[in-house]
Amino acid sequence: NDLGFPVPLIRVRDDLLLGSNKYSIELWGVAIAEGELMPGHMMALSPTGITRRTVEGIETVEPIYGHPALWILEANQQQARDAGYATIVSPDDVLITHLEDVVKRHGAELLSLQVTQDLIDAQRDLNPILVESVIADHTLTAVDVQKVLKLLLEEQVPIRNLQLILETLADHGRETKEAIELANAVRQTLRREIINRFLTEDGNLAVVMLSPSLQQTLNQAIQANEGVNPTIIRQMLENLSQQIQAASNRGIRPVVLVCPATIRYQVRNWIAASLPSLPVIAYEEMSPNVDWETIGIVELTTDESGIPDQS
Repeated sequence: NDLGFPVPLIRVRDDLLLGSNKYSIELWGVAIAEGELMPGHMMALSPTGITRRTVEGIETVEPIYGHPALWILEANQQQARDAGYATIVSPDDVLITHLEDVVKRHGAELLSLQVTQDLIDAQRDLNPILVESVIADHTLTAVDVQKVLKLLLEEQVPIRNLQLILETLADHGRETKEAIELANAVRQTLRREIINRFLTEDGNLAVVMLSPSLQQTLNQAIQANEGVNPTIIRQMLENLSQQIQAASNRGIRPVVLVCPATIRYQVRNWIAASLPSLPVIAYEEMSPNVDWETIGIVELTTDESGIPDQS
């Protein structure tokens, strides 16, 4: 698939406990996503993700991003387009797109050690010396490679270019076996592929940055292996949400958060639950030939101890 490894077979079965129009997507027997489909209807979405009741239909929610939508009769498609609903998709396309998104979001969980070994073996046939330098020379094991690939997939970074990934691991694997450090090195190697996924329609990168004082506070806590005051994290998330919403209101999509590589992974972990779709990019991953515009800076109203500023 687009992520660069074969997805396990997908099994479809009936479930009488679900409603007649509902479906559930399970991973290892646990439901991780759900939605509904209306046979004989089409899902209509407005360009802004906000529906306008100028067309008769059944209110629903687009399953990936949660945008309001309408199920309209197939015969009313042109009427919906005339009313401003630029995106109209069939129930089949809704389900397939949702399933593809779930696979991308959970790609790390689908990458087994056996699949990793199969990928390495396939690369051995093409680049035996490269694989020899990474695996056979005991620089890294297949488990070490799997850990790095999983970290990439957790943020939907494709692993298609396994040759380039292994070359980077060969360069850095003798210095460290720490998966996060190796993944950071690979991300910098794949920076063009990473950045190109987040360009706006104008071909630019819309960037939100952390203020220098916030970067310093977070970096000091991470380097000292100390916890960050929850007040700081909460305010950072609130400010980020406001910046992203303001950008969306201006029609700027997508938006990325940029910070130093030394804190990028931990920052991503902090925001993952609240802002799972917000990419976090390191300055070191910025491609030199891409123009970027700072559309917001995240600043806090607390000092480094988390005490509100009374001034």
